[in-house]
Amino acid sequence: MTSAPRSTATAALARRSFLGLGLGAGAAVALTACGSGSGGGAAGAEAGTLKWGWALPTSWDPIYSSAGWDVHDLSLVYSALTKLDAHGNAVPAVASSWAYDSTGTQITFTLRAGLTFSDGSPLDATAVKQSLDRGRTDPKSLVAAQLVHIAEVTAAGPTSVVIKLTQADYQIPNLLAGKTGMLVSPKAFQADAAAIATRPAGAGPFTLTSYVQNERAVLKRNPGYWDAANIKLEGVEVYPLPDPSTVVGSLQSGQYNVAQIPGSEVAAAKAAGLDVQVISSMVVAVLDVNTTKAPFTDPDVALALQYAIDRQALLKVQQFGYGEVSNQPFPPGYVGHDPPRTACTPTTPTRRGHCSPRPATRAASTWRSPPRPPPGCPSSCRRSCRLSASTPRSR
Repeated sequence: MTSAPRSTATAALARRSFLGLGLGAGAAVALTACGSGSGGGAAGAEAGTLKWGWALPTSWDPIYSSAGWDVHDLSLVYSALTKLDAHGNAVPAVASSWAYDSTGTQITFTLRAGLTFSDGSPLDATAVKQSLDRGRTDPKSLVAAQLVHIAEVTAAGPTSVVIKLTQADYQIPNLLAGKTGMLVSPKAFQADAAAIATRPAGAGPFTLTSYVQNERAVLKRNPGYWDAANIKLEGVEVYPLPDPSTVVGSLQSGQYNVAQIPGSEVAAAKAAGLDVQVISSMVVAVLDVNTTKAPFTDPDVALALQYAIDRQALLKVQQFGYGEVSNQPFPPGYVGHDPPRTACTPTTPTRRGHCSPRPATRAASTWRSPPRPPPGCPSSCRRSCRLSASTPRSR
């Protein structure tokens, strides 16, 4: 999801895949309210400051960020070589173009000239090389595993970056669009890498001006961003996930302009005059089965559990019907979607490997949100069904 929020404030959540066995039940909601914000305009969000009840990151350093959901916050302060469009395709960002060689084992990115990081240092090919090398070689990097096919990164010129691969891999432009490819200023991490956790140094649409952990992040528009002309907000304030019991009132009062809410609050939001939107996204929540512990060491027992779960009932009760049951993590229209699998149902026994895949081994049965987002899934991964609400604007 890596990208900065649109000026029409929206927020997120929902398709869920339950059980890691291909059971899905969509989830989550986000609200947008046109309250009396700190900026101009009815919503306090156009050409003003957007107050976002969302979540604060585990770290502002993309290689140490431990939650996929962080990608939404990190995308405010960092840019990457590419970004993803609405269909999950890689499109230009810091890199204006790229090309593979005939073997698919080398890709050359051409950078936009004249870009800088928020600390004033140049965002050139050397900086890109150093940032990517840090992500793939730092012993504590949480993105290194996604960069294993990169053998070498070379600055072939001020605006030319060559990535040599260990094997043909055509997903690299998509992969680098998310948290994995976010570019951090070498000047910053060479001087004090630990400080990046709370003082990011990127080249995104905004720069962080104030941060109180678990309370609030204040950001202002970055005029040096490569696509600054399309950033209409003057600033963004990000807050922790609001309490469901008070979020509607907080939106009405102007405490937030946009906030995530659960499906249980949609009726109250509509009754309060807020506009509720369901937005395509790609986040899954799964209940994984530990197949190393009896009785689930028997594949047929795990398979029986898959058949026994009423996914539609889970969707209705847990998510108030928002989202959809799915037997795969990717929604229709997305690059990873498998149409033949959509026709399968959890209660239609077929040979393993088709409609009834074997469950993956996990440490314990639990709900979890997978890395967000790829976006591509590089966002890391986006959510498959989001909801937002806002007070109607005067036209």
